[in-house]
Amino acid sequence: EKGLKLPPIVPGFIIGFVVLVAVRSIFNVPTEVLEAVTIVQDVVLAAALFGLGSAVRIRQLFASKGASILMAMCSWALIAGLGYAGVLLLQM
Repeated sequence: EKGLKLPPIVPGFIIGFVVLVAVRSIFNVPTEVLEAVTIVQDVVLAAALFGLGSAVRIRQLFASKGASILMAMCSWALIAGLGYAGVLLLQM
């Protein structure tokens, strides 16, 4: 169909990630640059999480008769459990 815009086959952030891994593996990146990038990473991650959270429609969530809330709670429990298991494994 004319005018149909398809999403990219590989998202831009994946390409950026691979490029930065290659740069870090090939070149000796100074510690100061790594510290600055860590701060940028935290800010960008916070912005992404805020964006995801702001896309949640609370009225639609509660109007779904509990199915969406149950699925969200199951997802949260799975993520929390995996995180806790990871912490326990790292302490061994």
